[in-house]
This record gives sequence, structure tokens and C-alpha cells, in this order.
Amino acid sequence: MFIDEIIIQVKAGKGGDGCVSFRRERFIPKGGPDGGNGGRGGSVYLQADLQIKTLNEYFRNPHFKAENGENGSGQKKTGRNGNDLYLKIPVGTIVQDMKDHRILADLSQDGEEICVACGGSGGKGNYSFKRSAFQSPKFAQRGEMGEEKTIKLDLKLIADAALVGCPNAGKSTFLARVSQAKPKIADYPFTTLDPYLGVVTTDGENQFVLADIPGLIEGASQGAGLGTRFLKHIERTKVIIHLIDGARVEGKNILKDYYAIKSELAQFSSSLKNKEELIAINKFDLLEVQQHMAEIRESFAKEGKSIFFISALTGEGVRDLIYQIFRTLKLAEKKEEYLAVPAHNKLTHYAYRQAFTIKKEGGQFVIDGKEINKLAYQYDLDNPQALRYFQEKLKRWGVEKALKKMGAQEGDMVRIGEKEFYFFP
Repeated sequence: MFIDEIIIQVKAGKGGDGCVSFRRERFIPKGGPDGGNGGRGGSVYLQADLQIKTLNEYFRNPHFKAENGENGSGQKKTGRNGNDLYLKIPVGTIVQDMKDHRILADLSQDGEEICVACGGSGGKGNYSFKRSAFQSPKFAQRGEMGEEKTIKLDLKLIADAALVGCPNAGKSTFLARVSQAKPKIADYPFTTLDPYLGVVTTDGENQFVLADIPGLIEGASQGAGLGTRFLKHIERTKVIIHLIDGARVEGKNILKDYYAIKSELAQFSSSLKNKEELIAINKFDLLEVQQHMAEIRESFAKEGKSIFFISALTGEGVRDLIYQIFRTLKLAEKKEEYLAVPAHNKLTHYAYRQAFTIKKEGGQFVIDGKEINKLAYQYDLDNPQALRYFQEKLKRWGVEKALKKMGAQEGDMVRIGEKEFYFFP
């Protein structure tokens, strides 16, 4: 089973809680606060690894959680940080946040990584709140909750060139001949159900990666046959090799097969229209193909296309095609370098986000914002000292002023996250 798309759940570790503690030693019965901070929760990272080829290992267990941070303790001891969790995925995987369908990363290089869920920060112990005018704080912060996300992993194979064509055109036979890949070969449609990769060596030093894409039929871009499941794997390739079944004999039929596949590629993605391509007529070992060779060549020549005649079974013409693929790859690479945007021309865009928003719902004033929700969660508002500290923070952030501007009166109910309290300016 080849899995190239999967949805997983990731959850970062919670930060450890801060500690409320006071120094108690012999002859020092009333030492100051010495509660330590909580440790940071572990984060979840995705890391591209060339040794991983599919997403199969995430099929049976799609849930992952990093380690929580430890709570702080007395004597100003900070809790241990939670261990980060690294998930290995294939090179060429696109990472998407399912909440807003935003692309988080395209991990196309070995070793590339991205943090998809950040661990919660540890809460501060009461020692951190000690001030000259506030000598005995009797409260601490709770550790922040770690991020939790639903992530879609979408693998697009990394290959230099791709073999495309109708079912039973001989793509698997060709790949098996020119590389060490072992695709399934049989004489019935859709023998190949999964894409295969093979490393092709042109001489002692030069190599390229060739992908065998399962057979395409008319309507594939709309999902017919194996459909769009494998068309996406062609998007990353630099060169497309159209391998056509020469046993179709008549030049018009073979030309029709070529344009049918080309049309499906263009409908699936406009980027596929401009890729370098080569056309190879397979099964040249058959007598009927040899007899119609001139007719086939003439049909393509009228369309301004040059073609190769090969036999994937016997190897005839294969060597010349391999060298031409390599030369075309070098040409495509030079074109990509020319079109690449220089680093100094790339612009960084920053999105402005309000610190908080206020809206009125059913007689309540609801305040929302990442930092303000975090603040409300971390403090025990039943503790008078913590409540006072929390109120001072809100005032400094301009929340009180904004509530008055919204028409809030003394005694009105205010909600932040899951906390509710009355407004007293």
C-alpha cells in the first residue's frame, strides 16, 4: 500500500506550572518567596528524511503528542523542559494546516524541518513576582497549553523525470531495464497501482531519478482511472517522457494517445504545459511497428515533434533516449536558474494583528486575543493577589479603556476565554 496523503493530529506539550513556595530554614522562619518556574512543553517538528519513502507509518497511528514540561519547585528550582517530538516524513511533502487550509511548508530538501506545534511556556513561580513593593506574592502562573493542530501531509515525489502514458505502454518495463527498480510488470491494464522511483546512471558519474507514473486515461484530471491521485507527482519533475504504445500501429491513433495524455496534464495543472518533454514510441521490436515507422514519424513531424523509437523489452534505442533525457534535464535546470527570483528581490510581508478584540454577545462583553486568552488561563482569579495583578495587566494593555469606549458600565459581565467576571473600572 502506497499512502501519499494523510491527516494527522499533533499536540505540543503543556508548560509546567509555576510553584508557590516560601523559604523555610532553621533560624529563618519567614524567608522570602522561592517558588521556581515551570519547564517549557515539548514542541512537535516535522523533518524531511530521504530514507522515508511513504506516509504509511502514520496510517495506523495518526495522533502524536510531545512531552509536558515539569512543574517548578521550591528553592527557585525550574522544572525540566519537555522533550521535543520529531516526526520523519518523505522529502517532497507539503504540510497544510487543516484549520485554515494554509500551506505551512514544502519540505523539498533532506533535513529540512518545521515546527508545526509549539510547546507551551512554563508558568512563573511566585519568586518571579517579588518586587520591592510586593514582598510576599502568594500566587504563581499555570503553564501554557501546547498548540494542537490537525495537519495534512501531501507527498509529491521528488524525481528529475517522469514516465507518462496510457496503461500497458511499457513504462514499468522501461524503468526496470534502465534502473534497479522492481515495478510489477504484467499484460493487463493498471498493472502499476503505485508510482515507482529508479536511479538511472548515464555513465560512471552522472545520474538522475526517473519516476514511473501509473497509467493515465482520458478524464484522469477529473479523477477517472487512477485519476488525480498520481498526477500531482509529475508537478515536481523537470522533464516529462511520453511513452506511447507503438502497437497501436497507425500514426493517427498514436498521435491521438499523445494529445489525450498531454490534455489531461494541462487540465490538471497549467505548470505541466511548459515542462520539457520527450516522446518515445515503445515496442519497436514488433514487426508491425517497424512496418509503420515512417507513417508514425511523419504524423509527429507534421506537428513539429521529433520522436524516439525504442524497445523497453529488448533495449533497442534505450541508450540514446537515456542520454537525451539527461541532456534535456541539464537544459531544464539552466532555464530554472535563469527564471529564479534573486534573493535580494524577495519581499517579506508582515500581517498586522490586533492584540485583542471586543464584541458584545447577549449582554456580555467578550474579549478575544491570543495573548489575553493565555493571560486569563494562567492566573487563578479566585486568588485576590492574582486577580489584582491580572487587572493591572489589562489596564496596561488598554482593555479597560476599550471596554469603556464600547459602552461597558460598572457591573457588566465580561468574558475572556472561559473566565467570567464583573467590570469594575
